[in-house]
Amino acid sequence: MKALLKYRKHMANAGWVVGLNLVRQLIQLAFFAVLVRELSKTTVGEYQLITSAIGLCGFFILPGVSSMIMQSVARGHLGTFRKAFQFQLAGGVLGGIAICIYALLMEAQAEELRVGMMIAGITFPLAYGLSGWTDFQAGQGRFRQNA
Repeated sequence: MKALLKYRKHMANAGWVVGLNLVRQLIQLAFFAVLVRELSKTTVGEYQLITSAIGLCGFFILPGVSSMIMQSVARGHLGTFRKAFQFQLAGGVLGGIAICIYALLMEAQAEELRVGMMIAGITFPLAYGLSGWTDFQAGQGRFRQNA
């Protein structure tokens, strides 16, 4: 009976994770549909360039570390989170610097694109370098707080 209750709890937690990812994908689809209809081709292209630069710099935050943080926290090893979080934050800063350097090397005619890229570079550490905190919450089993 205990095994069945434990299994049921894990399935409920998995439901939160899958549900959150599904909602996120639907919101992104709706956002992009509105974006394409309302903005010019040039503006949509600039948006795609900025999101591509952010995606390319994603390797700085060590994406595999997220699952490691969740697993180690779930097993009670909180020291791993502290060390890995430092690496993710440093990687976020490096990724932000890389995006800012890319923005500075752009052509002078693309001023709006340069400004957008600089904003992305400045906010990159906050958006991606601090992602380890949500992994910590997931490792603690607090899936509802993440949703």
